[in-house]
Amino acid sequence: MTDISKSALRQSAALKRKSLSPKDHAMLSAACCRRLFACIETLSAEKAMAIAGYSAIGDELAIDHALAQLAERHTLALPVTPPSGKTLSFRRYHRGDSLVRGAFGVSEPVAQNESIIPDILILPLLAFDRSGNRLGYGVGYYDATLAKLRAEKTIIAIGAAFAVQEMDVITAESFDQRLDGVVTEKEWIKTGIRR
Repeated sequence: MTDISKSALRQSAALKRKSLSPKDHAMLSAACCRRLFACIETLSAEKAMAIAGYSAIGDELAIDHALAQLAERHTLALPVTPPSGKTLSFRRYHRGDSLVRGAFGVSEPVAQNESIIPDILILPLLAFDRSGNRLGYGVGYYDATLAKLRAEKTIIAIGAAFAVQEMDVITAESFDQRLDGVVTEKEWIKTGIRR
């Protein structure tokens, strides 16, 4: 797939997400959070795990409610954006922690917080398909990070998205990392959970 066609897909996907009214965005985010919490509780099989989420920017699906529930049993972390060409790292996050503004305007834990290697990674996205292909913003941080983590340990990657973000097919490049599942306000799409 050319950069031009991926760029067009990204624009189309961004418009679909942007088309949600603020009321629908909040309502659908809350529904997705309930499903996301249930999904992760099922995957964790009642044992504590390290869960890396994200701080939503712009009109991304906000997962704060799910993280608040998950914090009761699991260790939470948020990503820290590195310089270009490096992979994401993750720092421990407690609800109410002060966050700093990192690259791309993303809120990140402060440098003093403990580094965490997640067992489950919740990813934002622009679009997804039912094969687990994800369309991100084109920077490649999550693909590179997932490739590195998967070489080191078993990790489950779950996309969090509105159902409207689904596409029939997203052509994957050789470096693209598939999701193990996608959770929307309507369903948990299991695309190949690795255990």
